[in-house]
Amino acid sequence: MNEHLDKLDRYIRAQFPLIGIMSHEENRVMAAIKALATKRNRKVATWSYTQGLENFDLSADDTRMPDEAMAAIANYLKDGISAKDKATIFVIKDLHHMLDDSLIVRYLRDISNTASQHAVVLLSPNLEVPADLEKAISVIDWPLPSYDELNAILIKVETSLPADVEVTINGNREELVRSMQGLTAFEAESVLLASVVSLGKLSDDIIPEIVREKAAVIKQAPGLEYIPVQDDLRAGGLHRLDAYTSIKLNTFSAKAARAGVDPAKGVMLVGIPGTGKSLSAKVIAGGRMPLLRWDLGAMKGGIVGQSEANIRKATKIAEAVAPAVIWMDEIEKALPGQSGELDGGVQVGMLGYLLTWMQETTAPLYIIATANDVSSVKPELLRRFDDVFFVGLPDLEGRKEILEIHLAKRSQDVSALDLEKVAQHTWGYTGAEIEKVVKAAIERSFFQGHDLSTDHLVNAAAEIIPISVTSENQISELQAWAKTRARAAGASLESKPEVEGVRTVEM
Repeated sequence: MNEHLDKLDRYIRAQFPLIGIMSHEENRVMAAIKALATKRNRKVATWSYTQGLENFDLSADDTRMPDEAMAAIANYLKDGISAKDKATIFVIKDLHHMLDDSLIVRYLRDISNTASQHAVVLLSPNLEVPADLEKAISVIDWPLPSYDELNAILIKVETSLPADVEVTINGNREELVRSMQGLTAFEAESVLLASVVSLGKLSDDIIPEIVREKAAVIKQAPGLEYIPVQDDLRAGGLHRLDAYTSIKLNTFSAKAARAGVDPAKGVMLVGIPGTGKSLSAKVIAGGRMPLLRWDLGAMKGGIVGQSEANIRKATKIAEAVAPAVIWMDEIEKALPGQSGELDGGVQVGMLGYLLTWMQETTAPLYIIATANDVSSVKPELLRRFDDVFFVGLPDLEGRKEILEIHLAKRSQDVSALDLEKVAQHTWGYTGAEIEKVVKAAIERSFFQGHDLSTDHLVNAAAEIIPISVTSENQISELQAWAKTRARAAGASLESKPEVEGVRTVEM
């Protein structure tokens, strides 16, 4: 029995007379309740505003009216169970719209004060419990379909397809099912059938489509933004980080869970601006998982408790669309290490909630936080990540790779270019500065009416003053910190080459 269904079973057997269930999937929850009722030899009766009370006769004049139905149920519960009757689970649908009615609330309080083998379940997509009922109702937030449920949906779709429809999942069944996590059962089945219509087959090529389908869910939370990512995105020179995260993401698999492997929590990327920290978050998601940019600064609200409410909503939605990559950019600005009392303790409250959530969540979420100034990040936040990586200035091979990426992105033929020479002339440059070199060189060659040449790139490099010159002292301090406190995302910067025209920088 699933955890949430087991909780409902315990509540009913313990004679909790009033139980709330929050879910948009009414049919799925009803199926679970009916299965539980069969197991426990109980009867299920339902009420809705449109149908009234069904599968039960309370001899009320009009059980379609909520007050009449609640009054009839309350009176029935007082009489207990006769020898010929079964204990009944009354499922009341969408009563959340009426919880501002004092009469309805009074009837629910009467029900909650009645010890009975019967149970009353309030089933709604949203349930804002009024203060009068806070101590009277036990609420279950019914989760979205589990991995096993989604796998059953995939099997159902596969077996129901006509014989001439090709099924090409190519051994990626687990990844396909994981990509559907965060969708309702209806959404999952619909997106699978939509792939058959658009592709003419059921294929794992639908995974990026499923990822994009989740974007609509993400928009519901303030501060959460869905970032579309191409699956062929690359970050040059960060091969150690790439290898590390590829291994870590495998801890979300069912195979890893069966082997007792704990799921990864995430990684903190610190280092020099422009070296690819933010880009790495996009590369790690790789178009196979949703990438959610989480702006913690946007969580702050002007009303007492609003910030904590915003961050709770964001974490709930993030867990709903998991597996996913969460990207917290420049986290030291949103949660600085020296948060005083000027904000009324908002930052302290947000940090406390975030630390607890990161520690306790079991959702397959990989959190990537970036920071330019690691001295401003609280130590307790750093400890929540599996590892801290330093993203520094790229070495020669890294710079060549970055040049190739940006030249290919702009459809440039690199076969006639001496990228080794250009890489030497961009010693001490960040990836962002190398991109500026490429853009400037292409622009100049265009206006000159010539094909792009090595000289265009070298000359463009000579006109850019890199951050390694303008912020030499700060970078040296950061590098010294990283030597003993962080892992290297790529190879270390080599000694300055003896090439004429390369700026002299002592690193």
